Amino acid sequence: MRHYLLALAVFCAGCGSASENSPEPDLGVSIAETPISRCMNLGSALEAPSEGEWGYIVRRADLVRLQEAGFDTIRLSV
Repeated sequence: MRHYLLALAVFCAGCGSASENSPEPDLGVSIAETPISRCMNLGSALEAPSEGEWGYIVRRADLVRLQEAGFDTIRLSV
């Protein structure tokens, strides 16, 4: 039974790996067509029970710095 489980685990591990030569999946939209090129996730900072409770508050200056650094999109979880 152990040999069967080991063989199954090895098989499943091999199924999830992609080779470098495999083609990209066709999602209907190419990367060049998407409006997002660089994105920063700010969601975790805003998920605290009270703003700033986890030690960080998103300020306008932070958003300006992100824009100056070349980020064109921010992700906010709502």
